[in-house]
Amino acid sequence: MTQSYLDVLDNYHHSVLYGVITAVVLHLSLSLLLLLGALLHKHLLLIPWMVTDLVLIILLFLVFSTWSFLSFFVGLIPAIIFPFFGGLTLGVKIMLWRQVSSLYRNQLAIIKVNREYEVLKNNDVSNGRRRMGPGKMETISESPA
Repeated sequence: MTQSYLDVLDNYHHSVLYGVITAVVLHLSLSLLLLLGALLHKHLLLIPWMVTDLVLIILLFLVFSTWSFLSFFVGLIPAIIFPFFGGLTLGVKIMLWRQVSSLYRNQLAIIKVNREYEVLKNNDVSNGRRRMGPGKMETISESPA
């Protein structure tokens, strides 16, 4: 006896529903982690959201490709409307992912610049150089020999 996918889904609808709810709650918590990472400038907090969202983008692309192809066999209106809204949704999702990726790279660059500044500052202090404030000049008699 062969069972259709709808029969299997009907038999295990509670398990499927629990799985979907778990995935949504997980992605929501990772979205809150993304928000926290953006506010506190912690680049490592952005990575979990980027990974799960990339998985969602791949799934959306597969669904978009499949349904766009299949919509041509249904009729003219679905063949026009679904690819438009599906592509729009996929495009916005990719754009948001790229914005978060850009924020991640910017935060890494800021960390690198701050480390280089700390090295230079520590070298100046260890060599006995003083940092002059704005508007202050060092005269010849005050300069270290």
